[in-house]
Amino acid sequence: MAGRVRIGALRHRVLLQTRTLDSRATGAKVENWNNLATVWAEVKPHAARELTAADSRYQETSHQITIRYRAGITSKMRVLFGSRALQVETVINAMEQNRWLHLLCKEIVL
Repeated sequence: MAGRVRIGALRHRVLLQTRTLDSRATGAKVENWNNLATVWAEVKPHAARELTAADSRYQETSHQITIRYRAGITSKMRVLFGSRALQVETVINAMEQNRWLHLLCKEIVL
């Protein structure tokens, strides 16, 4: 996770989303995702593993997404990349220079 990124590597369009919990008249909480920004990014598969839970097997895939620095990005957000949703697990400010953010994400099934 170097602090230097080639601009040409930012070839993917991704949508950053924030989560809100809204209350219904019945008092039930409903999760909503709101669009924050569409940005250029580099999306790289980071790791994959196969897990077993409750007698079923599933695959968990993680990705590293690199974007230009943007204040306010947190691990409570998600990234839409094509038809896939990626939950932000960790946000790293590369070399603390406010130039690049590395988002370590886990793919989630919608």
